[in-house]
Amino acid sequence: MSRSDREQEIDTPAGSAEETVANGFVDVVRPIGAPQQVQLAEAVLAVIDEPVLVLDADLQILTVNPAFTRITGYDLASVQGKRISTFNSGRHDGAFYESIRERLVDRGHWEGEIWHRLESGEVVPHWVSLEGVRDGAGDIGHVVAALGDVTRHRATGGPEGETEGHDPLTGLAGRRLLRDRVHVALRSAAGSRSMMAVMLLDIDEFKRINETYGHGVGDQLIAETAGRLRRSVRGSNVIGRMRGDRFLIAVVDVDGVEEVNRVARRLAETIAEPISVKGQTDDVVVTASIGIAIYPEDGETAEQLINNAEHAADHAKQTGRGTYQFFTEGANARARERRSFENRLKRAVDNDEFVLYYQPKVNLRTGHISGVEALIRWRQRDGTIVGPGEFVDTAERTGLIVPIGQWVLVEACRQLAEWQAAGFDHLHMAVNISPVQITAADFLRNVMSAIGTAGIEAGSLELEITEGSVMEHADEAIAALGELRELGLRVTADDFGTGYSSLNYLRRFPIDCIKIDRSFVAEIGRDTGAAALPAAVIAMGQSLGKRVTAEGVETPHQVAFLRQHWCDELQGYIFSRPVPAEEVTRMLEEGRSL
Repeated sequence: MSRSDREQEIDTPAGSAEETVANGFVDVVRPIGAPQQVQLAEAVLAVIDEPVLVLDADLQILTVNPAFTRITGYDLASVQGKRISTFNSGRHDGAFYESIRERLVDRGHWEGEIWHRLESGEVVPHWVSLEGVRDGAGDIGHVVAALGDVTRHRATGGPEGETEGHDPLTGLAGRRLLRDRVHVALRSAAGSRSMMAVMLLDIDEFKRINETYGHGVGDQLIAETAGRLRRSVRGSNVIGRMRGDRFLIAVVDVDGVEEVNRVARRLAETIAEPISVKGQTDDVVVTASIGIAIYPEDGETAEQLINNAEHAADHAKQTGRGTYQFFTEGANARARERRSFENRLKRAVDNDEFVLYYQPKVNLRTGHISGVEALIRWRQRDGTIVGPGEFVDTAERTGLIVPIGQWVLVEACRQLAEWQAAGFDHLHMAVNISPVQITAADFLRNVMSAIGTAGIEAGSLELEITEGSVMEHADEAIAALGELRELGLRVTADDFGTGYSSLNYLRRFPIDCIKIDRSFVAEIGRDTGAAALPAAVIAMGQSLGKRVTAEGVETPHQVAFLRQHWCDELQGYIFSRPVPAEEVTRMLEEGRSL
């Protein structure tokens, strides 16, 4: 929701509680009257640059601003209607929140430090300012909460909070104490003219682990990782937890780069050993990406070395997880470019800068369009169209693929409903699904919401997922895909033939359709032996009752081959490139055929 949309909702004349729900607020205790609307809008606008929540008198969340989502990771749908204690880190009990409510009722204002658990699982302190908004009777009707930087409010030289001193989960040094210790080690290295290495260790895909197993398992992994790091480094070295899934190790008085290499390899191997987790039948295996900055070559201050180690860790994630990289200026430049791109992509999500193109699928028996595949494009502010190959990987790595993927589902279903209403009710719509989406807790609910809102039949929606992605998260994928099929949706194995293709794969996974990868289709007509592969895939699919689609079809010879082997559908430039919806409409109205 944009800022202008949110302000329009706040300024909408009050109605019944049901009308308020329709406007996007849930579990509202009482309708919002016009005077409160004005006060509420003014309060939100006054603090819009910081994370802001609007609460009712019982501290239930009505809405949040974009800054709140960006900083905490929680979107509006996941917190709306819940109490503010939803983000409780475990440090505050019910009496604490009740005392806040009583102070608000008494004085209309409360201010203090609250520890929150972010969506990533990280526990952080915020300086929270709560301002009561009174109604015409003088009672607190709503509360505006602003989350600020706690360090600005702590007295200089005062006692350190636990994350500034020792991390409560791991017992390691926290951010502030860790930086102080690196600074001390750095002065010692400068005095003895010795080499020192700062290593930033980042657990790979920790967000997905939290989503799959829950924050409790995530906490166990963090604690076990800390223990392994303690046992793997000398007592004279510095070790601590920077934040979330990031640890820092300062290796002092090293003999040379080869010793740093040995330490980094040992750390990576230690982290990768299976971890036994309480409540899980199988061990959990994680890897870590490690970035390394060397004193004095890569920096002469603690801040420079830590920042450069972080850049190197980001580079390690890009080049292959479970490994380590030394800092280089080139990697630093690439890290800056990558972060700039991530920020632009985040703005694109907030500003609805995406559009869908559609590539027709053709029934090889009739030659007519039988369905379409929705393909996302990023339409940048200057009008440039960016293909998915340039941003999907970044979206998956940052988690932005979840809101982007949901937008695709909703828009594709809406467009399909429009075509079906125009009389083309035979069409089916294919939508690509990321493995990050399918393992998310609310995936099934989001899919059914998109179908229900559009008013289409579940069987007309087809979800495409690559076989490699399915195999990477086999158990979760089997369960999710099975539920989708029970609800009537169709599931397609995309890019079939490039990964784990086998009869066992097709029998084990709940799949309705096989999509032959374009690399195999391209060989038809070039090499007699290579053409046997797509023929075998078609036969394999038919023997198991699966529909078979060939993608990347470009020549009449390929069409003839596919018809000869009784392939069901084709998709490719020989019929149409991906085009805007209006061009597909024109093809349908003209009855275009192959």
